[in-house]
Amino acid sequence: MNAERPYYLTVLTLALLLSPTAYAGKIVVANDEWTLSDAGFSNAPDAAKFAENVGAWFSGGGAGRFHAYSVNFGLTGQMLRNTMLNAGHEWQTGFGIDFSLPSLLAYDGIFVAWEPGNGIDTDILINYVEAGGNAYVAGGTSYADQEAAQWNPLLNHFGLAFGPDYNTGTGNLAISSGHPVFEGVSSLYQGNGL
Repeated sequence: MNAERPYYLTVLTLALLLSPTAYAGKIVVANDEWTLSDAGFSNAPDAAKFAENVGAWFSGGGAGRFHAYSVNFGLTGQMLRNTMLNAGHEWQTGFGIDFSLPSLLAYDGIFVAWEPGNGIDTDILINYVEAGGNAYVAGGTSYADQEAAQWNPLLNHFGLAFGPDYNTGTGNLAISSGHPVFEGVSSLYQGNGL
C-alpha cells in the first residue's frame, strides 16, 4: 500500500446498509469489481471468505439463491461461482432472467455491476431491497461519472453514494471491521475503485 495515500483503506471499505428497522433488505456496496474477480481471489485469499460471508448474511445463514445480473468479470468468474456453490448456494449469472420485482424476489440476493450500454432500472432494485431482497453493487467498472450516475439513485435512496471519480491504487487493502461480512477477512483486492 502506498503510504502517501492512506485514504485507500476508507475508499475500499464496503458500505453496508445496517438499518433493519427501516428496510427489510441489505446492501453491500463494493468500490471495485476486482474484489470478487478471479484475480481478486488469487491476490487476496480472503476473497473466498468474504464471498461466503456475504452469501450467509444475505441468506440468513442458510443456503441461498443468488443471481449476478451481469456479464462483468468481477461477478462471473469461476472462483466466485465455485465458492458460492461450495457454500451450498445456488449461483447464476447473466441477463437471462426477467429484471422485474416478481422475478428478483425469487432470489436471496442480486449482484450487479455497471456495464456501458446496459442500464439497470434502479427503481426495481430499490423496490427489491424494500421488499426484503439483498443487493451487492460492484463499482469501479468503467467511466466513473456514468457509473456513479447509474447507481446513485439506488444508493442515495438508502443514504449511500458513489463519487464521480476513481481512486487510484491496485493491491490488497487491509480490512478492520467487526461486521459479519468481514469476519475472518483481513484484506481484499482492488484495482482502481470508484
